[in-house]
Formats: sequence, structure tokens, C-alpha cells
Amino acid sequence: MINYTTYNICKHICGDTWDGLGSVTFTTNGSAIDLTGAFVEFGVKYSVASPNVLTLTSENSGIFIAAPLSGLIVIPPTTVDIPPGKYNWYLSIKFADLRVKTYFKGIWQIIPNILPPTDYERRNY
Repeated sequence: MINYTTYNICKHICGDTWDGLGSVTFTTNGSAIDLTGAFVEFGVKYSVASPNVLTLTSENSGIFIAAPLSGLIVIPPTTVDIPPGKYNWYLSIKFADLRVKTYFKGIWQIIPNILPPTDYERRNY
């Protein structure tokens, strides 16, 4: 049985600050999931078989378990400076009892940053 939710994140400009995820509360059957001692990971990879190009975790300060007993996490804003392309992302939790559960996955497109023209470009184009 597949228990994850597919959610495609809005396109993001390479090098810009991503707003993160303000707060996510994990529940099951209407009750909060206890995240005490859990490891939460948000990973971004080019393909399912490739290594992560971006990893935010509850151990590297990329994700905060704001209220463990309430199942609440926060992913604060962060600069995303990975090459333009279409990526796969996921959000998973490794619980204290070593169970691993992926709750979300989807596609995230990073688009090129189009900088303002330089003085040279303004004069010559």
C-alpha cells in the first residue's frame, strides 16, 4: 500500500531563497505522530537512482522538529543553488524504533536565474 502524498513544488529560480515549508504536522487517524528521537529528511535528487543534490535534515539544522509530541516540523527558508533542471524530492522520517516512512514526494523544477543586463550588454544589444 502506498501511503505517501505526491506534491509538486512550484518552480524555483536557481540561487534564490526558497520559502521552505512553514509548518507540517504529521498525524495518523487524527492523532499526532510522536517525533521524539526521529530523524527527518528532505532530499532532492535528479533521478530516483542518483545521489541527493540537496539534503535538509533534522540533524543539519535544515529541518526543525518544533513540537515532537505534536508531530510538528518546520523547514525554514534556505538558498537553493542547484543547477537548473527537473528534480525529484521527498520528505521522510526515520523513527526512534528505526521504522522509515516517506510521507511526501514529487517534482521540483529549478529554473535559470536571469540576471539584469550588464552595462556592456545594455550598450551593445
